Formats: sequence, C-alpha cells, structure tokens
Amino acid sequence: MNEVADRKSELSDRRMIGLTACNTLKVRFPGRSVDVLLTYPDDAKAVCVEVRRRLGRRVEDHQILQALINERKRGNAAVRGRKR
Repeated sequence: MNEVADRKSELSDRRMIGLTACNTLKVRFPGRSVDVLLTYPDDAKAVCVEVRRRLGRRVEDHQILQALINERKRGNAAVRGRKR
C-alpha cells in the first residue's frame, strides 16, 4: 500500500518538474546553481541523488524538488535550451 502511494507521489513530482528523457536541469539554491544531466529521469529519487552529489552538501529531497518546481514556474529553463 505504501509503495503505491510513493509511486503516485513520484509521478506527480515528475509532472510538476516536467521531466522527459535526457534533459539537463538547472537547479538553483541560495548561493549555488547546478546543471544536472539526466539520462534516466524516470524517478525523482535519481534526480535528487544526482543534485545532492553535485552540490556536495546536505540537501533534503523536498528542497530539491521544490527548487525544480520553482524553476518550472519561473518559465526559465528547468530544461536548458528549451522554453516550456
């Protein structure tokens, strides 16, 4: 039951971020910006792991997802090179 809820949550995260295959995402945090190339963006968890690795500091998953959602709302490029 919990696994199903996790999957639904993950899918809604993907929709809000606007992930498709092989995107480069720009993630902005106070004082730092990170470009992340995603070859397998099927799960939001992989995105969070990659961003955390690139930032080199402790960041919670929900903060990463929120940063991506904010980029998308801004109309900037959550996906670099393409306006959405």
